[in-house]
Amino acid sequence: MSVASAEWLATVVDRGAPAGSMWVVIVMDVTNQAHIVALPAETIDLVDDLGRHYPMSQDRQLLLTVARDYGVQHPYEVIMPGDTMEVVMVFPVSLGVSNLALVSAESDCAA
Repeated sequence: MSVASAEWLATVVDRGAPAGSMWVVIVMDVTNQAHIVALPAETIDLVDDLGRHYPMSQDRQLLLTVARDYGVQHPYEVIMPGDTMEVVMVFPVSLGVSNLALVSAESDCAA
């Protein structure tokens, strides 16, 4: 996967970030290197330098709206084997965190 852009935002689609956090909105190209279909939402994690995982927002309406606004796919869109898709993911991340990395939760997903 390769990151096209990343933003820290206090509000996304008129929704404030949870208390003590900000939204991190990441647009990336994701390639499915497996022999089965994949969902970016199930294969990509956001981790800080202390090993803490930040789960993606589970608010599907928020994700669909952000994807439309950014002109890319939402993270629950199926990626066929061998295909690459531009996807947006939204994570609530604790204030004060500065070093984040996207990691693939599955060996056949390249992000």
